[in-house]
Amino acid sequence: MSSSAPLDLLAGVVAQEAAALARTSTAPRTRRGGGGVRKPRSTVSTGDEDADSKRALRAERNRQSAAASRDRKKQHLRDLENQVRYLSEMATTLQYKSHVDLKEWREKKAGYEAETARLAKLLNDALAENQALRRQLDTLRGTSNATPVAASRSTSTPTMNNTSNNTNSTDTAAA
Repeated sequence: MSSSAPLDLLAGVVAQEAAALARTSTAPRTRRGGGGVRKPRSTVSTGDEDADSKRALRAERNRQSAAASRDRKKQHLRDLENQVRYLSEMATTLQYKSHVDLKEWREKKAGYEAETARLAKLLNDALAENQALRRQLDTLRGTSNATPVAASRSTSTPTMNNTSNNTNSTDTAAA
């Protein structure tokens, strides 16, 4: 059902109420019965015919009022039935949507948990590799700290040797 359905329903109810009011008596209504006509207190009825006609008018107005009341009651019942139908459809739609959303959320959660586990394993592997490299570095520092001068001499000496070797190799190649 579309989002404008409650507005359409309300517009229909207003139109039906207006039609029901148009069908009822066109005479102005008063708070109490009598059709708005009051007889003066000093006036005494002139006869049975006058009383019978008034009774007949009152009975007719009463029938019209009862018919209008029944129509309003039937319309109210139809409105309530339409509202129940609309709300039932909305409830069904929302239940389905919540079920689908819950299913999607569970799938995403499982994916996130798997990704978290994979990243935790990568982190643990990286930490273990880092510790192993630190131990190797400490081991290498331990040996190089014992003879720092010798290490610096040994690195400069081969460079000179390499240069002299390169010179010798070019001399030998030229000869």
